[in-house]
Amino acid sequence: MSPRSLPPRSAPSRRADRRASSSGVATPSALSVIVVGALLVSGVAMSLPAFAQPQGGKAELRREAREEWLEEAEAAGDRLQKAIKAAGREAETLDARISKAQEADEALGAKLQLAQAAGSQPAPRPAPERPAREGRPAAEAPQCRGRLVVEGEGIETATPDVLRVSFGADARAEGPGEALAQASEAVKALLDAVLAAGVAKEDVSTTQVNLNPVYDRSERNAAPEIVAWEAGSSLAVTLKDVSKFGALATAATEAGATSISGVSFAVSDEKDRLEAARQAAVKAALARAELLAGAADARVGAILELSETGISMPGPRPMFARAAVAESAMADMPIAEGAQELRATVTATVELCQ
Repeated sequence: MSPRSLPPRSAPSRRADRRASSSGVATPSALSVIVVGALLVSGVAMSLPAFAQPQGGKAELRREAREEWLEEAEAAGDRLQKAIKAAGREAETLDARISKAQEADEALGAKLQLAQAAGSQPAPRPAPERPAREGRPAAEAPQCRGRLVVEGEGIETATPDVLRVSFGADARAEGPGEALAQASEAVKALLDAVLAAGVAKEDVSTTQVNLNPVYDRSERNAAPEIVAWEAGSSLAVTLKDVSKFGALATAATEAGATSISGVSFAVSDEKDRLEAARQAAVKAALARAELLAGAADARVGAILELSETGISMPGPRPMFARAAVAESAMADMPIAEGAQELRATVTATVELCQ
Protein backbone atom coordinates (compact mmCIF):
# COMPACT_ATOMS: atom_id res chain seq x y z
CA MET A 1 0.00 0.00 0.00
CA SER A 2 1.39 3.34 -1.02
CA PRO A 3 1.52 6.04 1.64
CA ARG A 4 -1.30 8.56 1.60
CA SER A 5 -0.38 12.01 0.35
CA LEU A 6 -0.90 14.78 2.93
CA PRO A 7 -2.95 17.87 1.93
CA PRO A 8 -0.99 21.10 1.48
CA ARG A 9 -0.97 23.34 4.56
CA SER A 10 -2.41 26.87 4.38
CA ALA A 11 -0.26 30.02 4.56
CA PRO A 12 -1.50 31.07 8.02
CA SER A 13 -0.66 27.60 9.33
CA ARG A 14 2.85 27.83 7.89
CA ARG A 15 3.30 31.31 9.40
CA ALA A 16 2.12 30.02 12.79
CA ASP A 17 4.59 27.10 12.51
CA ARG A 18 7.38 29.55 11.67
CA ARG A 19 6.47 31.76 14.67
CA ALA A 20 6.34 28.77 16.99
CA SER A 21 9.71 27.49 15.75
CA SER A 22 11.34 30.94 15.85
CA SER A 23 10.13 31.69 19.39
CA GLY A 24 11.63 28.46 20.70
CA VAL A 25 8.43 27.39 22.52
CA ALA A 26 7.55 23.74 22.02
CA THR A 27 3.94 22.60 22.14
CA PRO A 28 3.42 20.30 25.11
CA SER A 29 2.51 16.77 23.96
CA ALA A 30 0.10 14.61 25.93
CA LEU A 31 2.02 11.54 24.67
CA SER A 32 5.26 12.76 26.26
CA VAL A 33 3.47 13.27 29.57
CA ILE A 34 2.01 9.74 29.36
CA VAL A 35 5.45 8.29 28.65
CA VAL A 36 6.92 10.03 31.69
CA GLY A 37 4.06 8.76 33.87
CA ALA A 38 4.49 5.23 32.55
CA LEU A 39 8.18 5.33 33.37
CA LEU A 40 7.29 6.49 36.89
CA VAL A 41 4.83 3.63 37.38
CA SER A 42 7.22 1.09 35.87
CA GLY A 43 9.95 2.32 38.20
CA VAL A 44 7.73 1.60 41.14
CA ALA A 45 6.77 -1.76 39.71
CA MET A 46 10.40 -2.74 39.01
CA SER A 47 11.26 -2.17 42.62
CA LEU A 48 8.80 -4.84 43.74
CA PRO A 49 10.95 -7.85 42.78
CA ALA A 50 13.56 -6.63 45.22
CA PHE A 51 11.30 -7.91 47.93
CA ALA A 52 10.68 -11.15 46.07
CA GLN A 53 14.33 -12.26 46.28
CA PRO A 54 15.00 -14.94 48.81
CA GLN A 55 16.32 -13.54 52.09
CA GLY A 56 17.64 -16.02 54.55
CA GLY A 57 16.18 -18.86 52.57
CA LYS A 58 12.72 -17.45 52.47
CA ALA A 59 11.22 -16.93 48.99
CA GLU A 60 7.92 -15.31 49.94
CA LEU A 61 7.45 -11.60 49.65
CA ARG A 62 6.44 -10.02 52.87
CA ARG A 63 2.81 -9.09 52.66
CA GLU A 64 3.12 -5.71 54.39
CA ALA A 65 5.93 -4.48 52.09
CA ARG A 66 3.96 -5.53 49.03
CA GLU A 67 0.86 -3.66 50.11
CA GLU A 68 2.90 -0.52 50.84
CA TRP A 69 4.46 -0.50 47.38
CA LEU A 70 1.13 -1.17 45.73
CA GLU A 71 -0.29 1.95 47.42
CA GLU A 72 2.67 3.97 46.11
CA ALA A 73 1.99 2.65 42.60
CA GLU A 74 -1.66 3.76 42.83
CA ALA A 75 -0.58 7.23 44.00
CA ALA A 76 1.83 7.45 41.07
CA GLY A 77 -1.01 6.56 38.73
CA ASP A 78 -3.18 9.37 40.20
CA ARG A 79 -0.40 11.88 39.69
CA LEU A 80 -0.07 10.68 36.09
CA GLN A 81 -3.77 11.30 35.45
CA LYS A 82 -3.52 14.86 36.87
CA ALA A 83 -0.47 15.56 34.72
CA ILE A 84 -2.32 14.35 31.61
CA LYS A 85 -5.29 16.67 32.36
CA ALA A 86 -2.99 19.66 32.97
CA ALA A 87 -1.17 19.00 29.70
CA GLY A 88 -4.50 18.92 27.89
CA ARG A 89 -5.54 22.29 29.31
CA GLU A 90 -2.20 23.88 28.38
CA ALA A 91 -2.51 22.53 24.86
CA GLU A 92 -6.01 24.04 24.49
CA THR A 93 -4.75 27.42 25.73
CA LEU A 94 -1.83 27.37 23.32
CA ASP A 95 -4.12 26.44 20.42
CA ALA A 96 -6.36 29.41 21.23
CA ARG A 97 -3.38 31.78 21.28
CA ILE A 98 -2.12 30.43 17.97
CA SER A 99 -5.59 30.90 16.44
CA LYS A 100 -5.75 34.56 17.61
CA ALA A 101 -2.27 35.20 16.24
CA GLN A 102 -3.29 33.75 12.89
CA GLU A 103 -6.39 35.97 12.76
CA ALA A 104 -4.34 39.07 13.58
CA ASP A 105 -1.78 38.09 10.92
CA GLU A 106 -4.50 37.68 8.30
CA ALA A 107 -6.08 41.04 9.21
CA LEU A 108 -2.71 42.77 8.92
CA GLY A 109 -2.08 41.16 5.56
CA ALA A 110 -5.46 42.37 4.31
CA LYS A 111 -4.70 45.93 5.39
CA LEU A 112 -1.32 45.83 3.65
CA GLN A 113 -2.92 44.60 0.45
CA LEU A 114 -5.46 47.44 0.55
CA ALA A 115 -2.71 50.00 1.13
CA GLN A 116 -0.68 48.62 -1.75
CA ALA A 117 -3.72 48.64 -4.00
CA ALA A 118 -4.35 52.30 -3.16
CA GLY A 119 -0.76 53.08 -4.11
CA SER A 120 0.08 55.06 -0.95
CA GLN A 121 0.20 54.75 2.80
CA PRO A 122 -2.55 56.32 4.95
CA ALA A 123 -1.96 60.02 5.54
CA PRO A 124 -1.00 60.95 9.11
CA ARG A 125 -3.68 62.61 11.28
CA PRO A 126 -3.16 66.39 11.40
CA ALA A 127 -2.45 67.95 14.81
CA PRO A 128 -5.16 70.29 16.16
CA GLU A 129 -4.44 73.98 15.84
CA ARG A 130 -4.38 76.21 18.93
CA PRO A 131 -6.79 79.14 18.71
CA ALA A 132 -4.96 82.40 18.14
CA ARG A 133 -5.45 85.49 20.30
CA GLU A 134 -6.69 88.71 18.82
CA GLY A 135 -4.13 90.41 16.59
CA ARG A 136 -1.92 87.29 16.30
CA PRO A 137 -1.84 84.93 13.28
CA ALA A 138 -3.02 81.36 13.86
CA ALA A 139 0.30 79.89 12.70
CA GLU A 140 2.22 81.91 15.30
CA ALA A 141 2.02 80.14 18.66
CA PRO A 142 2.36 82.43 21.71
CA GLN A 143 5.28 81.82 24.07
CA CYS A 144 4.24 82.08 27.73
CA ARG A 145 7.36 81.84 29.84
CA GLY A 146 6.88 84.60 32.39
CA ARG A 147 4.62 85.20 35.36
CA LEU A 148 2.83 88.27 36.64
CA VAL A 149 1.43 88.67 40.16
CA VAL A 150 -1.23 91.33 40.71
CA GLU A 151 -3.74 92.32 43.38
CA GLY A 152 -7.28 93.53 43.00
CA GLU A 153 -9.75 95.10 45.41
CA GLY A 154 -13.52 95.16 45.25
CA ILE A 155 -15.65 97.60 47.24
CA GLU A 156 -19.39 97.46 47.87
CA THR A 157 -21.02 100.50 49.51
CA ALA A 158 -24.28 99.99 51.38
CA THR A 159 -26.51 101.98 53.72
CA PRO A 160 -26.98 100.11 57.04
CA ASP A 161 -30.53 98.98 57.70
CA VAL A 162 -29.98 97.14 61.01
CA LEU A 163 -29.17 98.74 64.37
CA ARG A 164 -27.90 96.95 67.47
CA VAL A 165 -28.05 98.53 70.93
CA SER A 166 -27.85 97.51 74.61
CA PHE A 167 -30.12 98.85 77.38
CA GLY A 168 -29.16 98.46 81.04
CA ALA A 169 -31.07 98.67 84.33
CA ASP A 170 -29.47 98.91 87.80
CA ALA A 171 -30.71 98.79 91.39
CA ARG A 172 -29.11 99.40 94.82
CA ALA A 173 -30.18 97.93 98.16
CA GLU A 174 -28.74 97.07 101.59
CA GLY A 175 -28.61 93.34 100.91
CA PRO A 176 -27.61 91.35 97.80
CA GLY A 177 -30.92 89.53 97.55
CA GLU A 178 -32.91 92.73 97.72
CA ALA A 179 -30.68 94.35 95.08
CA LEU A 180 -31.14 91.39 92.71
CA ALA A 181 -34.90 91.44 93.21
CA GLN A 182 -35.15 95.14 92.42
CA ALA A 183 -32.88 94.75 89.34
CA SER A 184 -34.98 91.81 88.13
CA GLU A 185 -38.15 93.88 88.32
CA ALA A 186 -36.45 96.77 86.47
CA VAL A 187 -35.21 94.47 83.67
CA LYS A 188 -38.65 92.85 83.33
CA ALA A 189 -40.24 96.28 82.89
CA LEU A 190 -37.53 97.17 80.37
CA LEU A 191 -38.13 93.97 78.37
CA ASP A 192 -41.88 94.58 78.26
CA ALA A 193 -41.30 98.12 76.98
CA VAL A 194 -38.92 96.93 74.24
CA LEU A 195 -41.36 94.27 73.01
CA ALA A 196 -44.22 96.78 73.11
CA ALA A 197 -42.17 99.10 70.89
CA GLY A 198 -42.39 96.53 68.07
CA VAL A 199 -39.16 94.55 68.52
CA ALA A 200 -39.51 90.80 67.91
CA LYS A 201 -38.83 88.48 70.83
CA GLU A 202 -36.06 86.64 68.96
CA ASP A 203 -34.24 89.98 68.49
CA VAL A 204 -33.83 90.53 72.25
CA SER A 205 -31.32 88.69 74.47
CA THR A 206 -29.76 89.12 77.91
CA THR A 207 -26.05 89.82 77.66
CA GLN A 208 -25.00 90.74 81.19
CA VAL A 209 -26.03 90.19 84.82
CA ASN A 210 -23.90 91.62 87.66
CA LEU A 211 -23.92 91.97 91.45
CA ASN A 212 -21.29 94.07 93.26
CA PRO A 213 -20.82 95.33 96.83
CA VAL A 214 -20.59 99.05 97.59
CA TYR A 215 -17.80 99.95 100.05
CA ASP A 216 -17.42 102.91 102.43
CA ARG A 217 -13.88 104.22 101.98
CA SER A 218 -14.26 107.51 103.83
CA GLU A 219 -11.81 106.54 106.56
CA ARG A 220 -8.25 106.03 105.39
CA ASN A 221 -6.88 103.76 108.08
CA ALA A 222 -10.01 101.70 108.55
CA ALA A 223 -10.86 98.60 106.52
CA PRO A 224 -13.47 99.16 103.79
CA GLU A 225 -16.98 98.38 104.94
CA ILE A 226 -19.84 97.14 102.74
CA VAL A 227 -22.65 99.62 103.01
CA ALA A 228 -24.86 98.46 100.13
CA TRP A 229 -25.17 96.15 97.09
CA GLU A 230 -25.65 96.98 93.40
CA ALA A 231 -27.24 94.61 90.86
CA GLY A 232 -27.88 95.12 87.20
CA SER A 233 -28.57 93.49 83.84
CA SER A 234 -28.36 94.41 80.15
CA LEU A 235 -30.52 93.57 77.15
CA ALA A 236 -29.10 93.41 73.59
CA VAL A 237 -31.67 94.56 71.05
CA THR A 238 -31.55 94.23 67.23
CA LEU A 239 -33.68 96.89 65.55
CA LYS A 240 -34.44 96.21 61.88
CA ASP A 241 -35.87 99.68 61.28
CA VAL A 242 -33.23 102.27 62.08
CA SER A 243 -35.75 105.13 61.99
CA LYS A 244 -37.49 103.76 65.10
CA PHE A 245 -34.47 104.04 67.36
CA GLY A 246 -35.61 107.33 68.98
CA ALA A 247 -39.00 105.92 69.94
CA LEU A 248 -37.40 102.71 71.22
CA ALA A 249 -34.91 104.60 73.37
CA THR A 250 -37.66 106.76 74.85
CA ALA A 251 -39.76 103.71 75.73
CA ALA A 252 -36.75 102.01 77.33
CA THR A 253 -35.80 104.99 79.51
CA GLU A 254 -39.39 105.52 80.62
CA ALA A 255 -39.44 101.86 81.69
CA GLY A 256 -36.38 102.33 83.90
CA ALA A 257 -33.33 101.93 81.64
CA THR A 258 -30.31 103.63 83.26
CA SER A 259 -27.82 103.22 80.41
CA ILE A 260 -27.58 102.82 76.64
CA SER A 261 -24.40 101.40 75.10
CA GLY A 262 -22.96 99.52 72.13
CA VAL A 263 -24.90 101.19 69.34
CA SER A 264 -23.72 99.73 66.01
CA PHE A 265 -24.99 99.38 62.47
CA ALA A 266 -25.04 96.45 60.04
CA VAL A 267 -26.25 95.52 56.57
CA SER A 268 -28.89 92.82 56.34
CA ASP A 269 -27.66 91.45 52.98
CA GLU A 270 -24.02 91.46 54.05
CA LYS A 271 -23.27 88.03 52.51
CA ASP A 272 -24.50 89.04 49.05
CA ARG A 273 -22.58 92.31 49.28
CA LEU A 274 -19.35 90.46 50.09
CA GLU A 275 -19.84 88.11 47.13
CA ALA A 276 -20.24 91.11 44.85
CA ALA A 277 -17.09 92.67 46.33
CA ARG A 278 -15.14 89.45 45.65
CA GLN A 279 -16.24 89.37 42.02
CA ALA A 280 -15.28 92.99 41.60
CA ALA A 281 -11.86 92.24 43.15
CA VAL A 282 -11.17 89.45 40.63
CA LYS A 283 -12.14 91.69 37.71
CA ALA A 284 -9.93 94.47 39.06
CA ALA A 285 -6.95 92.11 39.38
CA LEU A 286 -7.29 90.85 35.79
CA ALA A 287 -7.72 94.38 34.47
CA ARG A 288 -4.53 95.44 36.24
CA ALA A 289 -2.71 92.42 34.75
CA GLU A 290 -3.83 93.41 31.25
CA LEU A 291 -2.67 96.96 31.86
CA LEU A 292 0.79 95.95 33.08
CA ALA A 293 1.27 93.34 30.36
CA GLY A 294 0.27 95.83 27.66
CA ALA A 295 2.79 98.35 28.98
CA ALA A 296 5.48 95.66 28.62
CA ASP A 297 4.33 94.77 25.05
CA ALA A 298 3.10 91.37 26.27
CA ARG A 299 -0.18 89.56 26.71
CA VAL A 300 -1.88 87.86 29.65
CA GLY A 301 -2.16 84.09 29.43
CA ALA A 302 -3.91 81.61 31.71
CA ILE A 303 -4.57 82.22 35.40
CA LEU A 304 -2.13 80.08 37.38
CA GLU A 305 -3.16 80.99 40.94
CA LEU A 306 -6.01 82.95 42.49
CA SER A 307 -6.47 83.51 46.23
CA GLU A 308 -8.41 85.79 48.54
CA THR A 309 -6.07 87.76 50.76
CA GLY A 310 -8.59 89.57 52.94
CA ILE A 311 -12.03 90.99 53.54
CA SER A 312 -12.96 94.13 55.47
CA MET A 313 -16.27 94.78 57.17
CA PRO A 314 -17.05 97.78 59.39
CA GLY A 315 -17.21 97.05 63.10
CA PRO A 316 -19.51 98.44 65.77
CA ARG A 317 -19.51 102.19 66.29
CA PRO A 318 -20.29 102.93 69.97
CA MET A 319 -22.35 106.04 70.59
CA PHE A 320 -22.91 105.81 74.34
CA ALA A 321 -20.79 104.20 77.05
CA ARG A 322 -22.64 103.48 80.27
CA ALA A 323 -24.04 107.03 80.44
CA ALA A 324 -27.16 108.02 82.30
CA VAL A 325 -29.98 108.92 79.93
CA ALA A 326 -32.31 111.89 80.18
CA GLU A 327 -35.81 110.81 79.13
CA SER A 328 -36.75 114.17 77.65
CA ALA A 329 -33.74 114.18 75.32
CA MET A 330 -34.18 110.69 73.80
CA ALA A 331 -37.37 111.33 71.84
CA ASP A 332 -35.56 113.68 69.47
CA MET A 333 -32.22 111.83 69.47
CA PRO A 334 -30.90 111.99 65.86
CA ILE A 335 -29.33 108.82 64.42
CA ALA A 336 -27.01 109.05 61.41
CA GLU A 337 -26.28 105.56 60.07
CA GLY A 338 -24.02 106.83 57.28
CA ALA A 339 -22.67 104.41 54.67
CA GLN A 340 -20.58 101.26 55.09
CA GLU A 341 -17.95 99.83 52.76
CA LEU A 342 -17.41 96.09 52.42
CA ARG A 343 -14.04 95.31 50.86
CA ALA A 344 -12.50 92.16 49.38
CA THR A 345 -8.91 91.71 48.16
CA VAL A 346 -7.55 88.95 45.89
CA THR A 347 -4.12 88.05 44.52
CA ALA A 348 -3.79 86.56 41.04
CA THR A 349 -0.81 84.95 39.29
CA VAL A 350 -1.12 84.85 35.47
CA GLU A 351 1.05 83.79 32.54
CA LEU A 352 2.95 86.51 30.70
CA CYS A 353 3.07 85.74 26.97
CA GLN A 354 5.01 87.35 24.10
